[in-house]
Amino acid sequence: MQDRQSEFLPLDYKAMRRNRGECLLVSCALMGCLMVVALAVVVALWYFFRPARTEVRPMEHRKPVRSVGVQRQTRQVEVSVPLTSSPTPEQTQTPVAQTSSPTPTVEETPVLQDFAPSISADGYTPGMTAVPPNKNLVVRDGRLVEVREARVLQVDDRQWKVGEKVDLAQLRAALPTHRESQKNERDGSNRHTFPQPGGLEVQVWIRNGHAQKFSLRGIP
Repeated sequence: MQDRQSEFLPLDYKAMRRNRGECLLVSCALMGCLMVVALAVVVALWYFFRPARTEVRPMEHRKPVRSVGVQRQTRQVEVSVPLTSSPTPEQTQTPVAQTSSPTPTVEETPVLQDFAPSISADGYTPGMTAVPPNKNLVVRDGRLVEVREARVLQVDDRQWKVGEKVDLAQLRAALPTHRESQKNERDGSNRHTFPQPGGLEVQVWIRNGHAQKFSLRGIP
């Protein structure tokens, strides 16, 4: 009966029913795909956000140790002491030798001033006390601070005198420092100044290679 009725239905209606069936199938397929995708996403999120595993070791049950008390039986021994008792020996203490560690010696590092040579002019050295009054000596607070003009300069065992020829190489080698300054004077001489450790200055006036005078300034 329905087939007969469908024979009288127009072609557009048949096509519409076929399209509805296809749409339903497509919709079901899409729903199934979406559910599969959603399930996969849920599983992936669960694996990603699940808490990290922690190693938990099972507790070991140990049996308590039984404490066993041991009682020892002691026997009492009676000792009879005779009436005549010998004197108690005196206890002597043996002296104990005290061992003390030696005190370490501190080594002091020598400074440059410890190796400074002995420098004097006419036998005077700045820093001396009880110096007789002299126009060429400057005394301050009872101490010699300057020898203005001297005729003999002595450095350790070497001597230079006024009028003698001065070898500057030997003079520079005798003094501990290699600093030197020079200045020309009005009389044509050349003044050589050698600063020394502690503020002492050695001055030598030389003209035509010969010493004219010597001077010491400062307190070492």
